[in-house]
Formats: sequence, structure tokens, C-alpha cells
Amino acid sequence: MPYNSTNSDKPGPLEGVRVIDITTFILGPFASQFLGDMGADVIKVETETGDASRNTGIRKNDNMAAYFMVFNRNKRSISLNLKRPRAFDALMKLLETADVLVYNMRPPAAKRLGLDYESLKERFPRLIHASACGYHKDGPNGHLAAFDDTAQSGSGLAHLVERYSGKPGYLPSAIGDKTTGLTLAAAIGMALYQREQTGYGQELHVPMVETMVWYGIPEHLCHGVFNEPEKGMDGHAQILTSFRRPYACLQGYITIHAATDAQWGRLFALINQPNLINNKKFNSRQTRSANIHELYSLVENSLGDKTDKAWLSLFEEHDIPAGPYRTLEGVFNDPYFNSSGFFQSHEHPSEGTIKMMANPITFSDASTRVRRMPPGLGEHSAELLEELGYSSDDAADIMKFTD
Repeated sequence: MPYNSTNSDKPGPLEGVRVIDITTFILGPFASQFLGDMGADVIKVETETGDASRNTGIRKNDNMAAYFMVFNRNKRSISLNLKRPRAFDALMKLLETADVLVYNMRPPAAKRLGLDYESLKERFPRLIHASACGYHKDGPNGHLAAFDDTAQSGSGLAHLVERYSGKPGYLPSAIGDKTTGLTLAAAIGMALYQREQTGYGQELHVPMVETMVWYGIPEHLCHGVFNEPEKGMDGHAQILTSFRRPYACLQGYITIHAATDAQWGRLFALINQPNLINNKKFNSRQTRSANIHELYSLVENSLGDKTDKAWLSLFEEHDIPAGPYRTLEGVFNDPYFNSSGFFQSHEHPSEGTIKMMANPITFSDASTRVRRMPPGLGEHSAELLEELGYSSDDAADIMKFTD
């Protein structure tokens, strides 16, 4: 049971690190949640209405939508109007205790609030100042808004969908937000390590569109790698074929990914066509790639005499990479994920029993457990202001949203 770790009583690898999180939607909250899973004390600074995802989609109670809860555990929430001087001063006191400031607002907005690197670097020389937005902050598009659709379209991913489906389209996941969020979290970890060597913080910035070009298309560049795009950027044929999909069996579906000559040889034997491994169309990785549509079509049309479970058993026995096809409901209920402790039940003070996914990383001597439930809007405002030394009267004034 790898996710019900025996290390659950141990600190996380970022224990003692404090993160001030001024982010919203997915990109920033996913990054800061990742840091919180690693043990950081993440303080989520919100407006009066809170993170824009708090009331997006399914919810039992106001401000606690499922969309918000999946990206905001292991955090405390303080609600402030940063345009009020006393509230902004409280944020500055928080930053005096912090190791990292992270936000995903556009650079002009950060500058207007006085949160840009130039405004803070002298006062907080050890602070890691981390930001992410749609485009590189110093480029010609740095002032423009961007969301996941923008990143998928502008990075070439929507074109890759067109290459195999016939129409431009988006992957049905906020892949740009989450990939950029993980990249941002990784960069923060490395900046913290460098600070241990130098004693100084620094600014780091992760643009979403460039990150998705870097992440999404490298295997498709082809002649572009040699600076000869005019010779063709046809992409990776094995990935772009429309036959790259789960295949229907007598019952259910199955996914197959044979890679080596030996695996293909065993696969051909199991579908009663052992001589295909000697066919000049299919006898090497290069020839299989050149005939990938025909190859995958041939395999797909050979699975109709057995169920998915029967094929999976055979492929496991003969060491051929294969896996099941799961629906969303199937993933949620599958014994594999539940017996491992990946899906975990927790009691939330306002939402009752909730299910959360474990962080997929495990350490032999550290914990990535859920330490805090997703917070209510401003749930920890008074607590945090008291920690900063404010009296209850001062805290009450700071928490006002109008003068």
C-alpha cells in the first residue's frame, strides 16, 4: 500500500519553508499545492470573493466547489483587500516570514500592486520571487492574458490534434495549466536549493505558452531539429496516427504498446500471424513506423475473438506492454488505485467525507501526506494575523474590505 505510507508521521521534504501564494484558477494553485504536499506552509492570500475557482462547477456549499478543492489542499487562507494600506502592510509582514512569493497575475497587475520583483528585492533579499503567466513577462506579449486553450492553440498542440483527427482541437484536460504549474514548482525547489548555497533569493518566471511548446512538441520537430524545417516537420508518425487508440475486444477495450522487435514478434504470434515479423513492412522499428497506419489497423482487427481481460492476461504472460481502458468512473472505483491508497477518504469540517488523490511521489524518509483540508475563504485570517503579532482589534481592521 505505497500511498498509506509508514512515513506519515515524518515531515515533508519542504518542512520549514513558507510560501505566500497569490494565485487563482489552476496553474498557480497546482504549483503551490504541490509545495504544500511537500510540507511547505502555504498561505493562500485571497480577495473578498476568493479564488475564482471557488464557485466554479459542482459544489455543496458556497466557495467550496470541487474544482477549487482538488487544487488547494495543504494551505491556509487569509482574505485581504491589498488595495487597503493596512492590508498591504500585513502582506509585507507575512513576506518577512516567507521563503517564497508565488503569483500568476500578469506583470502590469503585479507592478500596480507593488508585488513585482523590482519593488521587493531590496526589502526581501532572501525571497524567492516566482511568477507565471501566459507569455514571457519580458516579451512583446507579456501583457496579454492567456489560459489553457490559448496555450494549447498557440503551442502547436491543437494542430497536432488536427493532424490525427482532421480538425484542430484541445486535449480534454487543462494540460497547459498543470504542466506549467509543475514546472513552476520544480523551479521554486531549485531556487531554494541555490539560495542555500548563496544566501540570496532571486526572481524566476515561467511562461505558459513557451512551456507548452517546450513540453508538447519536441518529438514532432523532425527536420526542424537540424534547422531545416522546409524539409518537413511531419511529426512522430506512431503518435499522430488515428489508429493510436484503445482497441475493441470481444468485450471491453485494451491498449497495446509493443516497442521492440521481440515484443512485436510475440504479439504477431499471439494474433496468429507469426510471419509478420519477417515482413519487410514490419521487421524493424523504422519500417513499422513508415507503415504505422496499416500496422495498427491490422492489430486492431485481430482482437475480436477474446475479451479485454483475456488479452491482458496473455500479454502479461508474454511480456508485451499493454493496459486496461478505464472510464473516469472506472478509475475512481478501480481496486488498483484504491488498494494502494491513491484515492483517500478525509473528513472535511464543512464538506463532510471527501476523496483526494495522494501525491504520486513517495520518499523513503519524508511524507507527502494531506496535512490540511482545502480551506474556507479567509478561514485562517485571524490566526495568521495573530501569529504576526497583531492585536484582535488590529486584525479586525485589517480584515475589512472597505475603510
